[in-house]
Amino acid sequence: MQGFGTIEDPENDLGSLVNVIQGDEDGEWSDIGTANNWNTIDDAYLYFVVDN
Repeated sequence: MQGFGTIEDPENDLGSLVNVIQGDEDGEWSDIGTANNWNTIDDAYLYFVVDN
């Protein structure tokens, strides 16, 4: 399943960015921070795919 562009939602549905970060076992998403504590990254584009 691909992420659908939602940063965070009340249900924390699969595919939201927050859900992807919370399930990041390899630490690949740690550079962008966490919900309510985001880092600023210049000239960055985010694309994420969630494999279920």
